[in-house]
Amino acid sequence: MKHPSTTPTREKTVLRQVLNNYASAFHNFDGPRVLPYYHEPLVLIGPAGVSVIATHADAKAWMNAFWGRLRERGFTRASKFSPLHVKQVSSSAAMASLQFVRYAGGGREPERIGVTYVLHRTHAGWKIAVIVTHDPNGVLRLD
Repeated sequence: MKHPSTTPTREKTVLRQVLNNYASAFHNFDGPRVLPYYHEPLVLIGPAGVSVIATHADAKAWMNAFWGRLRERGFTRASKFSPLHVKQVSSSAAMASLQFVRYAGGGREPERIGVTYVLHRTHAGWKIAVIVTHDPNGVLRLD
């Protein structure tokens, strides 16, 4: 049941702000700011398969390894994303889908990836429970 003062428009604004803040922290390699956005456990689905990250300590190790691989590949600028599509599907669940652009040095073309998130509302606010990476053309039009 929704709180009487929570409207769908307000909740969509809250979800967008959560994801904007998360993306800013993640793509600036700011682990302490990123971890609170993750649900425990966190599920990752991508080309390498499905991984379950049980704790924030595990998420920290995953992030550090992921960021290390990005640096090795020469990514030098924070990512930008657009457009961000968000839909609350129940009082405690929402989905978001977007395209990230990662910028590399040396004149290389940017890398584009699609990402879809499943978020769960907890007593501490919206948390990312599932991250699905996919082709950028697979972004869901949820609005």
